[in-house]
Amino acid sequence: MRRLDPSNPLKELAPIDIGRGLVAVFDRLPEWTKRTNRLSALAVKARTIFKHASDPNQLLFNDLPSLYSDDVDIQEPDVAREVTRVIDSALTELVEAYPKMLQRMASLLLTELDVPNDSSQALKELNGRASNIKQMSGDFRVNAFIGRMTIFDGSDAAVEGVGSLASNKPPRDWVDADLDGAFIEIASLAQQFVRTETYAHVQGRSDKRRSLAVILSKEGRAKPLHIEFQIAESDQKEVDQLVTRLKEAAGSKVTKKEILLAALAELSGEYMSEEGSHE
Repeated sequence: MRRLDPSNPLKELAPIDIGRGLVAVFDRLPEWTKRTNRLSALAVKARTIFKHASDPNQLLFNDLPSLYSDDVDIQEPDVAREVTRVIDSALTELVEAYPKMLQRMASLLLTELDVPNDSSQALKELNGRASNIKQMSGDFRVNAFIGRMTIFDGSDAAVEGVGSLASNKPPRDWVDADLDGAFIEIASLAQQFVRTETYAHVQGRSDKRRSLAVILSKEGRAKPLHIEFQIAESDQKEVDQLVTRLKEAAGSKVTKKEILLAALAELSGEYMSEEGSHE
């Protein structure tokens, strides 16, 4: 009880106090957690028990132990410990379900935006990228999404804001179908964000990303290898360093530029192959 609700010191250990404390934990759960079907059978059963709970003693000594087994004898110490473990597992899943869902949403968002992690530095760079293309896309929803990215800090409230935009619903009204659509819409909005960045120069703004494409015809392959990719401004330093190292490696040993270009093409082909792209 204390672990699930650190704000409740639970100084009184009477069953009624513990029962009320557990009900308080359940009552504070987000509405989505009380509706979703994406829980284990154990957590769903626990949720049903709490929804119909009216008597703390009945809840504590009869209803919750039934999660372990019907007609269980909780007077046996070993049985009581096992019952407590099962109850703890069910309640922990209920408490953690919503935060974990938001973590998945945030992970999708950052991945689609090509943000390496949720560190303060990475998010600050994202804010800068968004500010650079603010009100540029010509699409109301994309502009709204970009606006949220200018202040996105990775907090639960910020992620909920993105989810609300994507689902057209506030978090309190979310159901599973809303989130299915929201995850797809977030990916779509993020891709439009990146595409807008690519054309920032059209409106006289600095390019935070560069789009590149490589096409390579190799002997023995029916179709040319083709890859399109983007480089973020923050990656340019590493690109420059690698270019310097390649120049040093080639040095003055290469007498014909065609040889150097052929070597680079062969190396590119390795990374463009299906196996290399996975690596």
